[in-house]
Amino acid sequence: MTTQLASTSDEPQAPPPPQPSPLRAAWQTLVMEFRKYFSTRMWWILLLVTLAWTAMNIITMVLAVHFGGDQAADDNMVIPKGDDLARLLYSMGTTFGFVFPAIIGAMSVAGEYRHQTLTQTLLADPVRWRVLSAKFVSTVPLGALYAVAVIVGCLLFGALPLALLGDATALGSGHTWQMFARMVLAMVLWGLVGVGLGTLINNQMVAIVTLLSITMFLEPTLRSIPVLIGHDVPVLAYLPGALGDAVTGESLYSMLGEFGVSLLSLGPAVIGLLVYSVGLTVAGYFLRFRRDVH
Repeated sequence: MTTQLASTSDEPQAPPPPQPSPLRAAWQTLVMEFRKYFSTRMWWILLLVTLAWTAMNIITMVLAVHFGGDQAADDNMVIPKGDDLARLLYSMGTTFGFVFPAIIGAMSVAGEYRHQTLTQTLLADPVRWRVLSAKFVSTVPLGALYAVAVIVGCLLFGALPLALLGDATALGSGHTWQMFARMVLAMVLWGLVGVGLGTLINNQMVAIVTLLSITMFLEPTLRSIPVLIGHDVPVLAYLPGALGDAVTGESLYSMLGEFGVSLLSLGPAVIGLLVYSVGLTVAGYFLRFRRDVH
């Protein structure tokens, strides 16, 4: 028996499996992260909610402007006409819909902690910066998908009612379709901001509540300050929602009058949202993502 054990121990060991090249490993991790989005029902549930939310807001505004425009003018609100009005209504798709790709982006990281799947993810690829980079990049097509849903909502529930009411739809203008392309860019950037927030705040519920609190309550309050005090506050143009409006090229706050809007040009606005997204992601990586998983 001793001889048999000795001979067994002397047998040559099988070589370890070959490791994929860094480029191939990065591609495999990217595909893995992209597939995760479609492994649950959340992506299409949020997609339907995005469409419904867009429809509700645009239809409400179309009816309010069409039937209450004179009263709004009496209240010192600036109501655009013709193509400008149509484009302003379409831009509401991103004004109110940007939060959904941001939620998906946040859940791509924070959801791993909530459902305790991060350990399996890191077993598949132990290089943490590569995993986080894959989450960042895989959010881009999801943001574009949600943007398409928003644009479809704009056409169905914005352009169609405008046409039925005899108002201009601006669909024959190249400027309108350029704005739609910018809406896709804005939604993609918001998805990346969500990834950064979910990296920094690992609790999924806290991350979503923080996102909604800032974008739906705190920032609209701050952006109303110029109207209340009677002069512009340039620093407010660097708030994330204002940057998103600047990327789109239209802002609902323009209806508030002279001091209701202060938007940057496209280039600085894109850079601003990228700074938010990359800054949050890098901070979350060094403060949270590199820690041991419990």
